Amino acid sequence: MVMLLVALLLVKFTMPDEEKQTAYRWEWKKMPLVLCLALMMTSLTYILVCGKTLDWFSSPRILWAVVVLLVSSAGYLWLSGRVEGLHWEILSLKNVWLSALLFTVLMVLFSCSMFVSAFAKLSTQAGNFDAGMLAAWAIVGCVIGLVIAAAMAYARIHFRWILAVGFGLILAADIYLYFQYQTEGCFENMALVTIINYAGLFIPYAMLVPLGMKHLPVRYMTTYIFIFLFFRNALAPVAGMSLYSNWLQERQQHYIQRLAQNADNENLQAATYDYGLRRMGQARGGSTLEAQQLSATALRGKITVQATLVAMRDITGTTIWLLVGTIAFVLFFPYHRDEYA
Repeated sequence: MVMLLVALLLVKFTMPDEEKQTAYRWEWKKMPLVLCLALMMTSLTYILVCGKTLDWFSSPRILWAVVVLLVSSAGYLWLSGRVEGLHWEILSLKNVWLSALLFTVLMVLFSCSMFVSAFAKLSTQAGNFDAGMLAAWAIVGCVIGLVIAAAMAYARIHFRWILAVGFGLILAADIYLYFQYQTEGCFENMALVTIINYAGLFIPYAMLVPLGMKHLPVRYMTTYIFIFLFFRNALAPVAGMSLYSNWLQERQQHYIQRLAQNADNENLQAATYDYGLRRMGQARGGSTLEAQQLSATALRGKITVQATLVAMRDITGTTIWLLVGTIAFVLFFPYHRDEYA
């Protein structure tokens, strides 16, 4: 609420109302075009967010969402030829598709940050409140990223170095997190990961918009704003969360099967753990069957936690290499000669 009030005050005092010479006319002819575009984005978001929960195309809801997506897309393409809409030739401009592509990559790879709070709950004594307090450190990281981005822009540093610094900070945070994965973690270390992560996020987040606006004709400004809002608020975050949540589930099931194969009486550690839990269950007055059920439940929970940690470490390691490739891309991409902030 406080941030919302601050934003309202900034808009009030920095953006005064412009006196209109003529009355604004609403163009009702474009409403079907807007409706088709809204249905297309809504159905795409629904498929990506709820696909895993509803078992993808086995669910009639997902099938209906696909139908809505196809019909609304076809309707938009058909109406675009009859009513003046967005200028899709804007995609021929190198800076526009480059900024949209890098922003999508940024939000997808940044989705790995969701492992920070998950790891804090699994391997430390942190509860939901403590994990939520990490958001306060995210604000600190954003402020640091803002200062770095403003300083580099004031110094008129080339965009390639600004973007490399942003992705490099996210890479440093993931490398630090990679070596933190263990069954007994330290919650205090997660604050540093969060600060570095969000500082790295904010730099390209703030600089990709002016990069796309370089050499942009004024007539394309409305289309550019729509494209960037579509990637920033709809496609990129949803795709990132959907990709990493499905990836984590697949890796988790893989490691559960691998770890469960070794959890038998031939494994000394597993056998000792199972024997201790059975003795504890019988000492509490339970029957032999109840003691076995207690041991199986506890062992299953321990294997699940261990498999989740290994899966998160595996995915984080892959993300590190993807970030290395992204940094190499932004450094060696052939920009225009005057691409300075």
